[in-house]
Amino acid sequence: MKQIYFIILAFTLPTLALAIDASIAPANPAFTSWQRSGGVNTISNSDTTISANTQSKIMYSDNSSEDYDSMSNGNFGYIPSPVNRTHLTNGVELLSFDGNDLVRIGADARASALPSKYDCREDYGVTSVKNQAPYGSCWAFAAIASIEGNILKTEGKIRDFSENNMVNLHGFEWGFDDGGNEDLSIAYLTRNNGPVAEALDTYPSVGTSTNQLAVRQVQRVMFIPTRTSHTDNVAIKQAVLDYGPLAITYYHNSNYFKSTYNSYYYNDNSAYPNHYVTLIGWDDDFPASNFKNTPPGNGAFIIKNSYGKGWGEKGFFYISYYDNVLGFDSIISYQNAKKINCFGRIYDYTPYGKVAAFGYNNSTEAEMANMFTAEATEKLGAVSFYSPVPNTQYTLKIYTNCRSGRPTSGNCVYNSSGTIPFAGYETIHLSEPVNITAGKLFSVYLYLNSPNYDSPMSIEFNYYPTYLNKSESKSGQSYYKHPQNFSWSDLYNTYGSYGANLCIKAFAIGSTTNSVVPVPYSWLDKYPTLLSANQNDYEKAANSVAANGLDVYENYIAGLDPTDASSCFNANISFTNDVPCIGWSTSLNPDGFKEGLRWYTIYGKKLLDDADWEEVIDGKESNYNFFKVNVELP
Repeated sequence: MKQIYFIILAFTLPTLALAIDASIAPANPAFTSWQRSGGVNTISNSDTTISANTQSKIMYSDNSSEDYDSMSNGNFGYIPSPVNRTHLTNGVELLSFDGNDLVRIGADARASALPSKYDCREDYGVTSVKNQAPYGSCWAFAAIASIEGNILKTEGKIRDFSENNMVNLHGFEWGFDDGGNEDLSIAYLTRNNGPVAEALDTYPSVGTSTNQLAVRQVQRVMFIPTRTSHTDNVAIKQAVLDYGPLAITYYHNSNYFKSTYNSYYYNDNSAYPNHYVTLIGWDDDFPASNFKNTPPGNGAFIIKNSYGKGWGEKGFFYISYYDNVLGFDSIISYQNAKKINCFGRIYDYTPYGKVAAFGYNNSTEAEMANMFTAEATEKLGAVSFYSPVPNTQYTLKIYTNCRSGRPTSGNCVYNSSGTIPFAGYETIHLSEPVNITAGKLFSVYLYLNSPNYDSPMSIEFNYYPTYLNKSESKSGQSYYKHPQNFSWSDLYNTYGSYGANLCIKAFAIGSTTNSVVPVPYSWLDKYPTLLSANQNDYEKAANSVAANGLDVYENYIAGLDPTDASSCFNANISFTNDVPCIGWSTSLNPDGFKEGLRWYTIYGKKLLDDADWEEVIDGKESNYNFFKVNVELP
């Protein structure tokens, strides 16, 4: 594996002061320690230093023994983020869903209502266990597992997305085996690079991924409050119940693993997390005696690993509540992965997302804006940004026909306010679309008030050459000002040499056109089973229509004899910004959930003029003369 060299610049972030006492928030101390150690996740003290490079071996799914020191310098793949989120500890109100709305509910009221044991596998299921070997890519596997799990929980659909594509195309300076963190996955997902179907980009394949149309658009990333003690587990448990599997970090060293019970308990205090996994449940009564070193009490979280099905309990294991690293660093839920054709063009200067935060000393408030030139006459449908802390208050305004350098000039055509109950990345859907005109300037204005936190503004910039060196900025893009009526400042004038911009995106709703695509249905020759994805004629047609696995739902109406391979039917396809999108039915095929590339549901009519379509069950196709086939691509 290639060596990584770190260049420590002569300045430190807190000294990079902006005008009027504005300053960059301190970097994550874990990231700073990792840099100074030369890329090892350790904490040194007077007694001992336990390194992620400690010899540790695991068993892969093919039962071969591999040395995990070969994976990302022994770090298993997780490298701390430079973004300092140490303020996101628990003690805030918990989050829950009330229908489609997030609500805040007191922690005390929820603790007594939680079950003593919960396991996603026994509720709605989990997606398949993967194997990251032999690379340090756990961060991508944890992120993908959280997305897949949230879709399975909220939609009842099994999806298999490509970790390989994320690891190859995250865009930061680290290579395939150099490790990563949540910020790399968030950047990749929120700029709509992915996720893409696993079948189109299988793991591992270093450096071979190509840009493809994503099959989903992740619109929310929630940072769950971290633990303040070993028994402070209510927020994690509630998040699993409400949102599904969570991506979570811990420190892995096989010296603390007990294979008899597939249990793990790290009871030292000398290491930062080095591994990202997926938390799927808990068991309050998991015996303390089951661990290699006995913790102070019972209880364990249930974890899905990325070491293959031959490791642990078919890929799963248990981490003690009293583990000294799990849950104290990063806990992420990836949510609202909607159909990719939900929005069209993205207006954005920050394809790599949040790298740091800044604000005014002792002020939790800030005003900021991004100015864009409309690339077409179209409508805006949503805006996204980072919420730095739970219960962040915001005011969102959109101005059109702006004058250069004046973000709040022109016409204020949209104005809304609200509170985001979680820290993370959020997409705000506009209550009414906003018209923008090709070639004209418009601005997205944002006021944030982040309780007890004085760095409410999120920026992308070239942090260090070994982390990110691709950010670009120009004058006239991002503006900020103190909320107490100071004038607007162009971020470029102070910070342009670092390619800095504010993390505010705007999403357009594209125009729609209709097209009729003739599709041969020789793939129906085994009707009504319809489970094969290998019919060449259909695959050729689907690839030309669906852009190699795009999340598209196609309505086909077949003629009198669906078993006649020479017959044809038409697929009525609507294109939005050159992306095909078609109405669909939520039903799956009669055989239930199928993991793969295609899902089918068949409906029939005796007469074409009949009002309703009836679902066709195996053996009853002779009752119908006309058929409608819903084909769902992943």
